[in-house]
Formats: sequence, structure tokens, C-alpha cells
Amino acid sequence: VPQVGLWAKSGPSTVNFLDATEEQAFEGKRSLKLDVSIEGGTYHYFGVQVPVPCEGKLRLSARMKVGEGNTARVGFGTNMQYPPSHHTGCGPIESWDRPSDEWHLVEADLVALGASGKAGVIERVTANLKGGNVGAQLDRWSIFVNGSAGQRAVVYVDDIRIEGEVPGKEEMAKLLAARYQPALDALQE
Repeated sequence: VPQVGLWAKSGPSTVNFLDATEEQAFEGKRSLKLDVSIEGGTYHYFGVQVPVPCEGKLRLSARMKVGEGNTARVGFGTNMQYPPSHHTGCGPIESWDRPSDEWHLVEADLVALGASGKAGVIERVTANLKGGNVGAQLDRWSIFVNGSAGQRAVVYVDDIRIEGEVPGKEEMAKLLAARYQPALDALQE
């Protein structure tokens, strides 16, 4: 099991369980289980860092099952970075708020998700940049838990896949420099 950890929160929570379990599985014998009790705040995000440029062809898929005892809103999605800026954006691709007997399929074209995310974030938080001036990079896949004190999230995640073909580091650096240069030139005018 990859090292899954809490990476953002707006209040206290107690992790009751966060590890591989044989209780449920979509494929094989085990899945990742997260059981967390919310003590305050409205969001608690858990995930695994997987830095990959969202250029070329790149897809994310996963299976998520909402377990008995869940009373919070839970989802599976991403946190993106928009280099060379330091801005980020995150959110679930799909989310649910009640237990289910079925495994939900979550799928996303990470290139398209990165493009729409950077356009919205960069143009909202900067004065001189447009989405086309920056790149998009997957920072991490995430389990999003939203709720309030007294609520609980119980989810199982399995079969997480990030697949595709992306530029190498050198090619990506050149691509980012070419996108960012017009914004730098506009500042000089």
C-alpha cells in the first residue's frame, strides 16, 4: 500500500483506520480502507503524491466503495499544480454521501482536467497570467472527506491506475518556458 496521508484539513479529526484491509476488494484480496471521524472543520483530504505532468495522454481511474457507517460526503479526485506558478487546485472527480454495495468507477482524462483547472485557477488568482501560460501537473490522487463534527467517513479504494504517455523532464521544461515567456514579455511592455 502506498503511503497515504492527510495533506489538508480545516479542523481536527481522528483516523480510526487507514491501511490495506481484506474486508473489501474490487480486484484481488485487499483494498485501501479509510475510516475517519470528523471532530471539527469541513474538509479533510488524504492522498498519495504522484507528480506527473498532465500533457500528452494521461488517464486516471480508480474504484471506490462507500462503507457502512459513512455519514460524510466522500470523493476521489486530484490535487493539481500549475507550474511555473505555485498555484494549485483540487477537487473530487466523483463523490457520494451514503453507503453503497457497489464499487463506483471513477475516471478522468488528466490532460483535460489539468487544462480546465489551470484556466479557472490561474485566471482567478493572478492579474497577468492565463491558463495557457502555465502547465498542469498531477500533484496527488486524493480521497476527499467533507462534513462536520460528529460525521464519519468510511471508504474503500482499489485498482488506482494512472496510465498514458507524458513528456520527459527536459521536454516539459522547454514547453513550460515557451508558455510562460509571452506573459513575461507582456509584463515588460
